[in-house]
Amino acid sequence: GEILQIAVDAKPELFDRVLKEIATETERTKREDMLRALASVRDPALQVKALGLMLDPRLDPRETLAMIVGGRGDRGGPGDARATNLTVAQTFFREHQAEIMKRMPQDGTSGPFARISALFTATCRADQRETVSSYVQKTFEALPGGKRTVAQNLEYMEQCIARRAVLEPEIRTWLAGKPAAPATATR
Repeated sequence: GEILQIAVDAKPELFDRVLKEIATETERTKREDMLRALASVRDPALQVKALGLMLDPRLDPRETLAMIVGGRGDRGGPGDARATNLTVAQTFFREHQAEIMKRMPQDGTSGPFARISALFTATCRADQRETVSSYVQKTFEALPGGKRTVAQNLEYMEQCIARRAVLEPEIRTWLAGKPAAPATATR
């Protein structure tokens, strides 16, 4: 699991090997570990190559879905690698949305598609609230289970934005070496 993630991120040649071997791996648990490792790379070019597996007909789309809805929230600052990787994943989805959605199974009452909305609500930025909200509602609410899932993800985004508004000034002050007033939540 984690050791493979670290190794794949650190060694491009291992990334290439895992990328090549994943389609022939028969053990599901091992395949999931490989997918997680590939999806966790920080290099944007390698991340795009890894996300390309979502379009590979040899792989089960229910397994590759986790590559794009994994924990890629924008919890860091604007230059943070996670923010860059989140943007890469969002862009990949938008560019391949029709292909990805077409590959997803359509036979459930609560399909996995609406979970993809979390990829966008993980942005956690007040200045992007309206754009993200509009996009996820338009794109995911009509899907099976979409209305509830989108509402939950939008609520999570609101909570994240509120936490950031309270904590960010205090953290910036602390990092600057100045005494900070205690954070206060507004209601």
